[in-house]
Amino acid sequence: MDDHVVAALWRAFDARDWARALGLLSDDFVADWPQTCERIRGADAFIAMNANSPARWRCHLQELIQAGERAVSRVLLTDGNDIVHAVSLYRLRDGQITEAVEVFAESGEPPHDRSRWAEHYELKVPAG
Repeated sequence: MDDHVVAALWRAFDARDWARALGLLSDDFVADWPQTCERIRGADAFIAMNANSPARWRCHLQELIQAGERAVSRVLLTDGNDIVHAVSLYRLRDGQITEAVEVFAESGEPPHDRSRWAEHYELKVPAG
């Protein structure tokens, strides 16, 4: 998993190595963020949007699955206070990422008492 282009992208984001991240995306890269109905066209725009985020998010890749020219990642993001879960679907071509659909969900309490059916567990955020 360590040499996979998606793993490399998350490592570059975690290190805020925007030049490295840019090189992992195709020029015609497109990302969709369905929860906010945003589409980011172009690798430069995607990197600039992330580089200009006011928060300093740490990125912890938890799972990566690849099948041919498709990949899926599950990532825990934290700025030290908030925790966000990201599930991303990727399309790959020639060793680069051409498309991403990224869905983000904040951690929080259940909306109502579901304890009869679900157990509650403590989320462990990786160090670093």
